[in-house]
Amino acid sequence: MYATIKIQAGKSNRYLTIPRTAVTFNPYGETVYIVEKKGQTKDGKPSLFARQTFVTLGPARGDQVAILKELRG
Repeated sequence: MYATIKIQAGKSNRYLTIPRTAVTFNPYGETVYIVEKKGQTKDGKPSLFARQTFVTLGPARGDQVAILKELRG
């Protein structure tokens, strides 16, 4: 006796993932900080600043969590 089985597991998804410790959980929603360049200092080094942005989280695996929306750098 034998059998042929086909299993449909769905399509694979690709996500941008970040460590869960990089996410700030608030009553108003989850946020992350994005470091951006803004000009240069007097000695020619890039001037960096942090911008807080709200994100929509997706599936998690271990310490990594997927970002579904609003993470733009």
